[in-house]
Amino acid sequence: MKKPETLNNYPVVLMHGAAGWGESEWLTKLVPYFGFFKSNVLKLYRGLGYDAFVPTSGPFTGSWVRACDLYAQVVGGRTDYGKAYSERTGCERYGRTYPGLIPDWGRLDENGKIKKICLISHSYGAPAMRVFISLLAYGSEEERAVTPENELSDLFKGGKENWVHAATTLAGVHNGLSLVQFFPNGLLRPLWGGLLFVLSLLFDYVGIAKRIWDMKLDAYKLTTEPGKHTSLKDKLNGAIILGKEKTGSMAYDTSFDGAKDLAEKFPFPYGKVYYFAHCGCAVKKNGDHYNYLPDKESFMLSRFLAPATGAVKRPSVGLTDEWLPCDGLVPVMSARAPMGEPQEDFTSLENCKPGIWYKMPIEKKDHHSFEGSGEDPKVYAAFMTDVLERMENLPTID
Repeated sequence: MKKPETLNNYPVVLMHGAAGWGESEWLTKLVPYFGFFKSNVLKLYRGLGYDAFVPTSGPFTGSWVRACDLYAQVVGGRTDYGKAYSERTGCERYGRTYPGLIPDWGRLDENGKIKKICLISHSYGAPAMRVFISLLAYGSEEERAVTPENELSDLFKGGKENWVHAATTLAGVHNGLSLVQFFPNGLLRPLWGGLLFVLSLLFDYVGIAKRIWDMKLDAYKLTTEPGKHTSLKDKLNGAIILGKEKTGSMAYDTSFDGAKDLAEKFPFPYGKVYYFAHCGCAVKKNGDHYNYLPDKESFMLSRFLAPATGAVKRPSVGLTDEWLPCDGLVPVMSARAPMGEPQEDFTSLENCKPGIWYKMPIEKKDHHSFEGSGEDPKVYAAFMTDVLERMENLPTID
């Protein structure tokens, strides 16, 4: 396949969503996360001449842990979740060690230019991407305050705003999920920790499951690397940590309050990074009623969740009429762009500037269509090619 003519040839890192998987897992051989049964975006991008990667992030971990895991996987080395974070939450400080997918990331190339990357995230990959980009740019003051310089992870030092060229979200959870908002978070977090405890036990009894789908809850000792085990006591303690700690919980990150906290604590750098957001709507108004019903063509899971997402209205907790249109799981209000941040509708590539969220037209797609589910392989390949070429054709801001 002929490589398209683009201004840049930056490597691209794709970030999967909740309950997702990366290229290192056996599940990818059967069902690539980006591509589903009929396509494979990783092969597509590599066939076009780009270095492309789908790292394995914890499918059920919070955005902070996912961001730390991602950094270690891309640059190489041992995962550091932070001294302050470990002491505050009780989780492990260090995780797995990786060889590095792009070990020269951030270094100068033969032309004296910084080697950047482009990011594409789906669903819950969006809040993890926020934490990741923000830490690159600003680091963590909390970690710098308690960690000796020689122990401090480079991720927490900041100063890497120009390491990311552009970022695109696909059905991203920018502003929370209405389904999560419907439940009291003080109850949902412990239930979430309990569910992960049960899953970790099942994965211990079914050893091959770790290779097929890696839960990657090592930070809480609920899982370890394949071939190793954790005690029941450690698992219980990890589940308790997840039930208590807000910033370690995906259940909190996807609530309205959690999304606001992430936006406040982890602001996006807007000087040198381009941003794009795609979203879909796969529901239609239910006659004269206030609720919405799913499209019959939607993926099974989206069809199952859409009647609830498109009908959960509770003004006392912020669930008003405008939150009902959705892709089956993520409300359009959440996926369009982060609230309160610079944004405008996309018109043309020539008009794009860094520091603005460009909202792509709302598409008639369900949540899993952005992974390739139900899509014509050629149409999906063209869509994902456009997503990458749009970012690669933007002028570099040094």
